Amino acid sequence: MASIFTKKGRLIPQWSRIGRALSGSLTILMGLIGYLLIFWGKLLPRIVHFLLGRLDLLLGGAVLGLIIFLFLSGGFGASSSKRKTDDILPKPQT
Repeated sequence: MASIFTKKGRLIPQWSRIGRALSGSLTILMGLIGYLLIFWGKLLPRIVHFLLGRLDLLLGGAVLGLIIFLFLSGGFGASSSKRKTDDILPKPQT
């Protein structure tokens, strides 16, 4: 998630940066909900525990789908590591 704020990360297309930020944020939110359910689940009413569990599953599916989409479309890996420097740096005069 931090790669979208670096100089190299700014060369990645905006849709890929947004996807990375969303997947990272949703993963953090999913972890917080899981922590809440594990350590404070006994104190929550049954319906709230049930709804938070379903929300955790929904967020997990969204993160998984977003990451799969980014891998298949080239948002991770090949497109971000093999950027052409010809587009960024001017060609030297010979």
